[in-house]
Amino acid sequence: MKKQIADRIKGFMESRDKSNCIFIKCLKAQFIIILMLIASPIYGAFENVDSGARSLGMGSAFVSVADDASSIFNNPAGMAQADQNELSMSYMELYGLVSYSSISCIQKIQKNVFGIGVISSNDRDDIYQEMEVLFAYGRQIAENANIGINIRYLSSYSYLDGAKLGNGKGIAIDLGYKYWIPDKGISFGLDFHGPIGFIFYNRKAILGFGAEKYSQRTDFYHNIGISIDLAKEFPVLDKFLLVGELSDGRFCSGAEYTYDNLISIRSGLRLGNSLNRTWTTGLGFRLSAVKIDFAYISSPVNADTSQISVSIDW
Repeated sequence: MKKQIADRIKGFMESRDKSNCIFIKCLKAQFIIILMLIASPIYGAFENVDSGARSLGMGSAFVSVADDASSIFNNPAGMAQADQNELSMSYMELYGLVSYSSISCIQKIQKNVFGIGVISSNDRDDIYQEMEVLFAYGRQIAENANIGINIRYLSSYSYLDGAKLGNGKGIAIDLGYKYWIPDKGISFGLDFHGPIGFIFYNRKAILGFGAEKYSQRTDFYHNIGISIDLAKEFPVLDKFLLVGELSDGRFCSGAEYTYDNLISIRSGLRLGNSLNRTWTTGLGFRLSAVKIDFAYISSPVNADTSQISVSIDW
């Protein structure tokens, strides 16, 4: 069944003028989104997309840095290292095709931190929508070590000309760990995203195919990284982080320089396939309890994008 639909799409694509390659890529992306629910079970739903301009500005190498409300999406163990309670919001339009919005909040209670987060996405033509609701817990288990866990509720909906084609509901679990050496300015982070998780789909009859119910596992990947604060070796620097990370086997790296806890400058590089391989830059500003972060992500398909985050702590 999936092959039949794919053959139809391929025939349509090949019939287009090659000079319209950008249009074709966008159209193909939309068809792929539809296939997530109308074809037989495939992976690809609920992709890992960074939520947090600080992380993106550093090339997505954040698993060892995580220490704020966005840690819910990157490494839940990092929540326990946050200095204060925090509320954070982010928005991004990925390659001009899909918009992502997120909100997260963490509350510290002694060595325990509780968090809740929501991330939603919607494509430009309202074909496919996703939402994740995260309930997070982090705790300091030793003088220099934290652990964390997320329980994620997943939901998705697919539409065609305003008519609902189907939906998906599921649950997944994430696990995180963070260890640091304060006098050396070194931190290690480890995140297991979705080692346990399932999505149950309900597809209506369409294009001559009957209704169907099926399930699939959520994508599983792991991130492991290290960060070094050069200010520990060179006191003349306020804070200068160098970070490196293996994200599901793909290497990413970045840097962040912070002056007087007011202004941050960031840059990063991500390696991998043609869509993941890119460079990023970012800026951060703090005014009292308010933080504003901005990240710019270059695009290999001529659709550069950016993300902005606003955080308030208390």
